[in-house]
Amino acid sequence: MSWKRAYAVACLASVAENGLCWKFQSSVAKFTGYSVRTIQRGVRQAKALGVLVSRRLRRGERPPGARQPITCGGALRRFIAWGKPRAQAMALRARYALREVWRREALERRAERERAEIDAALTEFRRLPT
Repeated sequence: MSWKRAYAVACLASVAENGLCWKFQSSVAKFTGYSVRTIQRGVRQAKALGVLVSRRLRRGERPPGARQPITCGGALRRFIAWGKPRAQAMALRARYALREVWRREALERRAERERAEIDAALTEFRRLPT
């Protein structure tokens, strides 16, 4: 992870309350002076390392610490092992990193199946009489 991405993730962690951060990536980009894309890459790498887990916020959901519900979608990011002993923190990060690897592999397998189905359909279409 580059130092810019690490700084972006550190900024997300600094605005987190009890390990939860719901700030928009554009807000963090303005604060750091980096592009939104750099923030996105940092978050993606933090997920791959098992440091961060995120889920989408639903419209009208009120994030922890917010004064009112949000009107648009956002992400609720949770920093893994916030305030846990070192050994427990490492075990949690490893588990979440493996979960991210499995998720990516499942997406790759799905894409490969879809490509095979498309190739089979194209082959069948080409065999049709004209």
